[in-house]
Amino acid sequence: ARSFMRGFRYFITKTVLRPVHMLVTEPIVGFICLYTSFQFALLYTFVVASPLVFMTVYKFSLPQQGLSFLGFLTGVIISPIPTFALDRYVYHAKFVMFEEATKRLNTSPTEFPPENRLYGAMAGSGILPTGLFWFAWTARRDIHWICPIIAQAVTILGSLLIYVSANLYMMDTYGPLYGASATGASSLSRYTLSA
Repeated sequence: ARSFMRGFRYFITKTVLRPVHMLVTEPIVGFICLYTSFQFALLYTFVVASPLVFMTVYKFSLPQQGLSFLGFLTGVIISPIPTFALDRYVYHAKFVMFEEATKRLNTSPTEFPPENRLYGAMAGSGILPTGLFWFAWTARRDIHWICPIIAQAVTILGSLLIYVSANLYMMDTYGPLYGASATGASSLSRYTLSA
């Protein structure tokens, strides 16, 4: 019973108390969680509203409304391409340049700046509203239905770029132990606001 209580206390500390503490006391975690939570709630609202648009504006039947989610699927399938490209050609290249500079200066390598992980979020923060405006401005009877579906793909692409970059940034900033708690705080706030 004593070992069960110790394990339970450890579990609660790691999964609930530490993430909530970091959410409240760490400004980086708090602001990133606020931004990603708003973005996630916006995305959930968008996913729910999209079939309604296709039903009322384009008079899609129920099966056609289901097919309208192919735009979201396309965005999800495309999103690893810029994520991997950023990792390979931006983050990895900067890391190699950083290591070479420390060798050239005969200094011991210090920590690589985690802010380099935010390039994807910077791109996504422009892509996300572009997709939302594109969807809103093209969801009209006189514009072909494929335009809003392409806008769905753009929107989900921007959303995933933000999400992945923000989580990688927090993991790099806080390390493996506290980074998991920061990511847990992000999940807690995202799903709370989305609900």
